[in-house]
Amino acid sequence: ALLADVEFDQRPRIDLDWRESHQSDHLRITSTSAASEFSFADGRTRVGPALGIASFRPESGPVDQILVNRPGLHATHRFDDTFAWTGNFFVDVIDTQGASGDHVQPTYGTWFTITPDDVLRFDVGSSRSTFDNEKSLRKGITATYANVSMDVLPDELTRFTTRFNYGGYSDGNSRTWWQLDTERRVWNHPRISAGFRYTGFDFAHLEPSGYYTPNTYHSNEVGLHASDRVGEKLRWYVGGSAGWEITSPGRDKAIWSAGASLAYPITQSLEIETAYDFFSSSTAAASNGFERGTGRLSLRHIF
Repeated sequence: ALLADVEFDQRPRIDLDWRESHQSDHLRITSTSAASEFSFADGRTRVGPALGIASFRPESGPVDQILVNRPGLHATHRFDDTFAWTGNFFVDVIDTQGASGDHVQPTYGTWFTITPDDVLRFDVGSSRSTFDNEKSLRKGITATYANVSMDVLPDELTRFTTRFNYGGYSDGNSRTWWQLDTERRVWNHPRISAGFRYTGFDFAHLEPSGYYTPNTYHSNEVGLHASDRVGEKLRWYVGGSAGWEITSPGRDKAIWSAGASLAYPITQSLEIETAYDFFSSSTAAASNGFERGTGRLSLRHIF
């Protein structure tokens, strides 16, 4: 049975993903992606092409729609039980459908993973990305980050994670970002975990370039997550968080998020998953808050 599981894990696979987001600024985002993966060297190396297509439709001009096509390649290689590498490489082709602001931007995410034992994990890497708002896309703005994170697992119930990145922006701005995330499982059936997350970042400049740029930002959140199975196949998840954010400039306000998902293996080789996630920093007293809801449908087929 173990050899059969190893052979099954090394089979070629394809993932299909569809998402749609609605935001409080009335920007509607629809994205579809497909990615395949092939294994080599007894499963130590995995490589495959990928393609993403995203549509950004603002409520009003100067553009009716922005299309972003993202052909690319995904690769991973595990050198040994301690050291591994992952890389994603894309070309973002930004098409403003006849308006000004077409761009072609290379993007990537790559990192090395070091797991010296069962307690510690380190990730060190770099990434370059475009943004998911109309103004930044029309300007062709990119951000290039240096990223590092550390996970500490003192036992099978507890996780501590620290993350840090520094990013330089193509419009001359820069951002320093840091986070502390901790979680502990408090129940086994269903599997329930409680946690706390602190996030902070600051920008060098307040740039009117479309992305969110406070001078400083701090948030503290508590979270609760639960997951289990119904019968032998259906898996479910529900979770949420609530907290408080402090921004300068801006008004301090409550934030919250919630999400749920269902996953079902139709056959051993075909699985379907649906999910919905929502985030809000908008309240009756905070007219400058932001909300986003995202629905997702995913399929995975293993050949």
